Amino acid sequence: MKTYFFGVSVIYLVIDLILLKCRYIATFNTREEILENAYIGIDEKSGKIEYIGKEKPQKPYDEVIELNKHVVMPSFINAHTHVPMVLLRGLKDDVDLHTWLNKYIFPAEDRLKATDIYYGALQGIAELIESGTSLFIDMYFYEEEIAKAVMESGVRAILSRGVLDITENRTPETEVKKTLDFLAFLERMWSSNLETRDRIFFALGPHAPYTCSRELLILMREKAEELKKKLNNVWINIHVAETRNEFEDFLEKTGKSPVSYLDSIGFLGSDVLSIHTIWVRDEDLAVLAKNKVIVVHNPSSNLKLGSGIAPVPKMLEKGIRVLIGTDSAASNNRLDILSEARLAALLHKGITGNPAILPAKKILRMLTIDAAKALGLDGLLGSIEVGKQADLVIFNIKKTLQAYPFHDIYSLIIYSLDLRAVEKVMVKGRWVYDNGQFLTIKNIEKILERNAETRRRIEDELGI
Repeated sequence: MKTYFFGVSVIYLVIDLILLKCRYIATFNTREEILENAYIGIDEKSGKIEYIGKEKPQKPYDEVIELNKHVVMPSFINAHTHVPMVLLRGLKDDVDLHTWLNKYIFPAEDRLKATDIYYGALQGIAELIESGTSLFIDMYFYEEEIAKAVMESGVRAILSRGVLDITENRTPETEVKKTLDFLAFLERMWSSNLETRDRIFFALGPHAPYTCSRELLILMREKAEELKKKLNNVWINIHVAETRNEFEDFLEKTGKSPVSYLDSIGFLGSDVLSIHTIWVRDEDLAVLAKNKVIVVHNPSSNLKLGSGIAPVPKMLEKGIRVLIGTDSAASNNRLDILSEARLAALLHKGITGNPAILPAKKILRMLTIDAAKALGLDGLLGSIEVGKQADLVIFNIKKTLQAYPFHDIYSLIIYSLDLRAVEKVMVKGRWVYDNGQFLTIKNIEKILERNAETRRRIEDELGI
């Protein structure tokens, strides 16, 4: 099958019916079943799971795949990225956020072109796939190019055009226009290719309360409410309370914390993804809980930039939904959601002195079904159940020494395995990754070469 969108063709080999014979299936269904020696039947045309069971189905399948040394589970949701920033990985490390952004990242980004973003996104998405991610939530510019890369790569994404109006030649109106122009682009994509409707989703992307005026933040909230009348899902991505300086500056200028400031202007809601959310008081946590805000925890980036550590256990105690993201490859410096999940599990045990905090199963739920529920996408994905989309990650438990001796599946994946054990990734019933090969992202070596040239150009222009 060949699909065209905006002049780009994507070829999928459709086998129609696939049967997976699995050693272990971690379903993450309502009963949290782990099935042993069971089958998953997949209709590749619809992308849906049509059968799960211990008995081999009677109907014939076009392809039967033996997975007798594997764990199959729902593929992961990476809740915060800036995927093209693989281009800027290592541009400057070991400095604080303010220096990193203003002296290095913003000047470098000013030199990026639309085609640079496209190829950077392809590399970034490949990295996401490699650690089992099938859906990511992104904020950047030239987001149309990222949408094209998403379609080519076969994954899913929630995309937001990042906007801010603290710099010259930007106003709340210009930034709203950028947002709506991006939505118009997606609407054309959705109209021209029905498959895109459950692969690419729209979000608004005000960068942060310290880079967006009060007027722009209020306009973003108003647009979100307006768009809910015609879109099934609308989210707002925003970086909040990432550093001590941000927190203290807000207190000095407004008499409020970043969280209480956003609450005071009516910005917060259950559709808000509050990224980082490190510098918060108990009263801020109460505000987040009251407004049903979703928090996204990015521990590697926060630690590396010296920003701090979000009080995730306290958030969960108050009923706040918390997801996990990698942030960008320029601040992390990886897009490996598995290593991020392991760090999140260990970090809070050490801080609290409580080894029972954030157990392995809970961490995996934060990457799968809990993330899907928070986003309102649990009818589509997040668990292995009949009728849901076949978004799967398959671990080969014989591939690394760390899998021996075999033990609790949740603990094995979080504490022992790494991306070397990821053998296959399926999205919507189609393989996108198999044994180190990217099946939908073609010529990865040429993409890497082009991105290396882009990096050299940027460094030359910056005089680095």
